[in-house]
Amino acid sequence: MKILHLVDTFDPNDPRDQNKIVKLCGQKGYATTVVTSNCDSDNNPRDKDYFNEGDDSLKPVDIVRARGFKLKLPSLKPRSAYLPHPKLFGNYDLIHVYTLGTYSSFVIYFLKLVKPTKVVMRAEMSAGLFLRLKG
Repeated sequence: MKILHLVDTFDPNDPRDQNKIVKLCGQKGYATTVVTSNCDSDNNPRDKDYFNEGDDSLKPVDIVRARGFKLKLPSLKPRSAYLPHPKLFGNYDLIHVYTLGTYSSFVIYFLKLVKPTKVVMRAEMSAGLFLRLKG
């Protein structure tokens, strides 16, 4: 099975659920790719050396760090975003997107228009997004 994980910031040094899910997918033998930004958990762009040790600990998972930047939307805190990467357009059996209302959740919306693929999206949302959607 080929799985693509889309996550705005993926810091393997941070003990978060997405790190555990990605690691388990790799250990189970799934062809696992993560497309993310080069930003840390605080949304600050970092050079590739910052993530090397953590990324290596997740091998054979393929972690692609696209150039990141801060995306500022009205009434929301700035979020990390990343430039589109060619790996987004590969053939996958499943795409896992982390958190509704993130940059990655908007990426998958447009990606599904081009490539119909099964998607799993974590439905957790920040308080700010909840209040905005609530109106």
